[in-house]
Order: sequence, then structure tokens, then C-alpha cells
Amino acid sequence: MGLCREVFDEMSDRDVVSWTVLIMGYRNAKNYADALIAFEKMQYAGVVPNRVTMVNALGACGSFRAIEMGVWIHDFIKGSGWDLDVILGTSLVEMYLKCGRIDEGLIVFRSMKEKNVFTWNVVIQGLGFAKSGQEAVWWFNRMEQEGFEADEVTLANVLNACIQSVLVDMGRQIFSSLINGNYGFSPSVKHYACMIDLLTHAGCLDEAFKLIKEMPFEASKSIWGSFLTGCRASGNLELSEFAAKKLAELDEATDKFLQQALLSSPPVIGILNSLQVNKLNACSDSVLVDIDNTADCVCSVQRWGEDGSCRSDVDNGWGCRSDVDNGWGCSFVEAARLEHDSEFTCASNDYTVLKSPATFAINKPYLTPPAMGILKSLQVNCLTAMVMRTISIRNCS
Repeated sequence: MGLCREVFDEMSDRDVVSWTVLIMGYRNAKNYADALIAFEKMQYAGVVPNRVTMVNALGACGSFRAIEMGVWIHDFIKGSGWDLDVILGTSLVEMYLKCGRIDEGLIVFRSMKEKNVFTWNVVIQGLGFAKSGQEAVWWFNRMEQEGFEADEVTLANVLNACIQSVLVDMGRQIFSSLINGNYGFSPSVKHYACMIDLLTHAGCLDEAFKLIKEMPFEASKSIWGSFLTGCRASGNLELSEFAAKKLAELDEATDKFLQQALLSSPPVIGILNSLQVNKLNACSDSVLVDIDNTADCVCSVQRWGEDGSCRSDVDNGWGCRSDVDNGWGCSFVEAARLEHDSEFTCASNDYTVLKSPATFAINKPYLTPPAMGILKSLQVNCLTAMVMRTISIRNCS
């Protein structure tokens, strides 16, 4: 977008098309603030927006939650006497729902003379995000009554709405109809993931586990993560352990997943950041998983012996004692700090970084055994090659 803006600034004559293209580019790049700034500058330049301009500006307003600008655009549309066609009306409904203005969005939806499946999908999705699952299902049924055929996005949206309001029976009914082919297509992995998430939220772990085993797809990291979260919430040790092992066996690890998983162990995050573990790639952000639970789940059901053995197994692999105090948290060293040549100490005095990477020392904190076990199971080779030779963990000798 930088080069695009340079070319735009060099233009001597900018009409509504050039301004609209600039706004559209910022919106597509998810730079919503600059998109709205460009829209305002367009007004100051005296260029009158057209429908395409408004559709892109409304999209930026909804994603940026700029409700004041969105309302101004709506007033401009009404003042200009424009009819709400399906594209402009859908954009307006989406803006209101994303900004949490459910009533205003539904008023616009009802006033539209023409609707399509995308319009209905926007309404169902917005109500689901607002945790109005019952109302989302009602509009889904209304959609079918008016003769609109639901597509894959519609079914995913209504199942997500059921998750938000934990409408288990309704979710079962919709998913069963999908399985039976009532909607003209087979469920995708997204639909299975939604149904498994719904069942785990409701505590129906056995049913969710059965669905994972029977579905015609390989369970993804997000599916196992959702299942693991439900198992931990229900205190189901056996299924928690199984799900944790499945997560550890998955080849691709993600930075977001691992940081959430090791949230209780900031030193690990700092080490991963400082070493720039390229193996961690971005993937689905649909489920945030706290995987520090194998030992914790054992404790929650008072199986202390197994908890001790679990930690002992991890400790044996990393050469640390199992009686290390794990009672306090700490900050972690950022990657940029490792670039300094001189010795310095962090403000919290938790860490000291020396000139040589070989003398990187941690004064008090330590890697929690569950965290070390996860790193071991993921076989982060760069940690093995670089960290094990350069890090000395005090109190673990």
C-alpha cells in the first residue's frame, strides 16, 4: 500500500474511482484506520462518494468498530435518497451488527426489498457473536421458510450461534440434518469442529470423542484443543491425557498455540522469541488452548501419585529436580535484548543477560515441568541445539 499511496499522491486529478480504489486497498490490507482517514479526506476534497465507495467504507467501519462514521454514512445514504440494494444494504447490516447495534441492524434488514443468502448469513453470524443464539436460530428457520437455501457458511454460522448460547439439542438437530444431506451438501471439517466444540462446551465429552473418531477428516489442532479444554473443565483425566498426546503428536506447531499453551511459563516464551523458532507458523485462531493441564488435571482429581510420576518423567528428560518450587511467576527476556553486548539486568531482576550467549543465566525462574514436557514432545531441535548448551538453570543442579 505504500507504493499505491505514492502513486495516488502523484496524481494531479483524483476522481471518485481513484479515491474508492485507495479506500478499497486499505480495507483489503486490513488497515481500516487509514481507509477511514482516506474516506474523510475524500470528503474534504469535495469528491462525492458512490455506492462502491460506501460499501468499502462501511466494511472498514464494521471491522474498526467505528460506529459514529457508520451512522454518518447511513444518514448520508438516506439523505441522498439512495435505495438499499442487496450489496449496500448487506454492508450496512453487517456494520451495525459488528458494532453491536443489533436492533439497528435488524431494522435495516427488514427494510431491504431484496435479500440474498449473504444477507441472511450476515444476520445469523452477527446474532451468534452477540450471544443471541435463540434469535439466530429463529432467523435461520425464517430464512428456510422464505425459500432461501442455506450454504456451508450459513450452517457454520448457525452452529457457532448454538455454541455461544450452548443450544445442544438444536445443534444436534441441525447437524443431523446436515449429515443426512437435507441441505444438499456434506458437512466439512468446519462443521464437525463446530459440533465438537458445542458438545465439549456442554460437557458431552463421550459424544464429542465419538464424533472425532467417526468423522471422515483428520482432527485438526483446533479440534483437539477445543476437546482438551472441555476435558479439563470437566476434570476428565483420561480424555485430557489422550487429547494432550494427540496435540503433541501433531507435526506443525504454531506460535499462537504454544504461547497460549505455555502462558504459565513466560521464560519459555522468551526463549522461543529470542531464538526465533521458525517452525512456529500461523494457523487457525479459532481455539485458544491452555495445555498446561496434564499434571494439573491429575491434581484436580487428587491423583497425586500419578502427578508426581508425570513430572518426574519430564524432569528426567531435562535433568532438573522435581522438587523445584513452582509458586511464582516472572517476566521474560525479549528477543531484542539479546542483541546488546554489555551485561544488563532486567528491571524486575529476574534475569541477567551477559555478553556471550553461552553465559545466558536465569536467576530464579525455571521451566515448569509441563512446559518442558511439551517442548520435548514437539522436538524443537533448535532449542536442543542452541539452548541446552547455553542455558544454565540455577536450582536445578
